[in-house]
Amino acid sequence: MMTLGFLGGLGDLLASRVVLHVVAVIISALWGSSWVRKWRKDRLDGTEAELFEFARASVQATWENYVEELKVGRADGKLTVEERQIARRKALSSLKARVTGKARELFEALGKAERDVLIEDAVSSMKEG
Repeated sequence: MMTLGFLGGLGDLLASRVVLHVVAVIISALWGSSWVRKWRKDRLDGTEAELFEFARASVQATWENYVEELKVGRADGKLTVEERQIARRKALSSLKARVTGKARELFEALGKAERDVLIEDAVSSMKEG
């Protein structure tokens, strides 16, 4: 009889962990959904847009102080992989130096991958005009 009681308790524990896991998966899926992203963006009160403008200014400064000169001297106008990495580091360094206020708090909360995406999005935005 004790064994059955133990197994019953184990079943409850496993069931609660499975339920907890399912709930975590659902919350993760919702967190990435477009309407939740919009809600999160709206909650930032323009801070995300402000950070993006700082990123665009940093990319523009990197273009003017590093990239433009390299591209002019090339027939194909392309940077090497190493030069693109240097440009990304320069843009991130410039962004760290210029970002202020709530945008700084948001920037500091971002991970390396998110910061790289921010710079890449700013580069794409600058290329589009």
